[in-house]
Amino acid sequence: MEQPNKGTLPAAEIVCEEVTKQFPIAYGKAKTPGGAKRPPEEAVHLAVDHVSFTVEAGSLVVLLGPSGCGKTTLLKMVNRLYEATSGKIWIGGTEIHDLHATELRRHIGYVIQQVGLFPHMRIADNVSVVPRLLGWERDKTEERVRYLMDLVGLPPAYLARYPRQLSGGEQQRVGLVRALAADPAILLMDEPFAAIDAINRERLQGELLEIQRKVNKTILFVTHDVEEAFRLADQIVVMRSGKLIQYGTPLEIVTRPQNEFVQELVGAQNMLRRLSLIDVRSILEARLSWASENSAASLQTNHLAEIHPEDDLRSTLSLLLDSGGDALRVVDRSGREIGKITFADLRLTLARNAPKIQEKAGDELSDR
Repeated sequence: MEQPNKGTLPAAEIVCEEVTKQFPIAYGKAKTPGGAKRPPEEAVHLAVDHVSFTVEAGSLVVLLGPSGCGKTTLLKMVNRLYEATSGKIWIGGTEIHDLHATELRRHIGYVIQQVGLFPHMRIADNVSVVPRLLGWERDKTEERVRYLMDLVGLPPAYLARYPRQLSGGEQQRVGLVRALAADPAILLMDEPFAAIDAINRERLQGELLEIQRKVNKTILFVTHDVEEAFRLADQIVVMRSGKLIQYGTPLEIVTRPQNEFVQELVGAQNMLRRLSLIDVRSILEARLSWASENSAASLQTNHLAEIHPEDDLRSTLSLLLDSGGDALRVVDRSGREIGKITFADLRLTLARNAPKIQEKAGDELSDR
């Protein structure tokens, strides 16, 4: 289906400048390390601490970090569900406080983990709430909704259903339709796929990328799932304890982590993860420059990297790739060499185990 209204809103740049959010700590819980009560002016929790970054128009930026790091708080300050204690946020060159909060939110798509569909309203009414508030004509709203339902792969018949009649994955797709219904310039997504099973989560991630390719919105996406961040993001904001620790592309973050926290969070030592961020096209394009450099043989050394007997084969393959050699020394905890592992060993192990895995899977299916 062709997208209606060719004059759709362009994606907008988001700029955060020294954004800070403090929350008061409940009386009696604000204690110093020594156990004394803090004075009232110190009885606050610094949820977001002077964060500055720019999200380019049309890009998908992921806020990544452990629970409690401030990523959702930061997201909610963009649409003023939380008011910043200090700092400024611009959307498309307009400071967000220059608009009434309600008006601001009507022009920002918002998708949350719990979906938030109104249970007493049919899907058609759920997804057309914001266009109606904005005074859209009925024909324009219906055309937009039909286009978006087709875009997320849901049949028009679902518009007559209630949320309870849809699966979790289908409800999340409807939530995305509702967020995009009024054609917002930006889209905020707060762990939208966290409550969905792994198979549907991966499918929805792929659909989001395809939708983004077609609608080209500015998306700010919150997750604590590193794999999800790497799959979706153009750039990643890594947060910890309210602070922005690193901002860059997935490849930059995994190959040049800012510190040990980032390195551990994203698994920077995992060669397979690094390979997942590089496509085949880049290898073909790089061959010309490689031809003028030293051959791969120059990477070889007489010293073999070491691995332990209890290490798994994924770690073994990652270390083999990272070492530049063809073999690893297997050593016990005392450092005594007890053998070697090669690429040929891994290939043979996979080949011999594949039939057993398939046979086991077949047995499981026959038992159902």
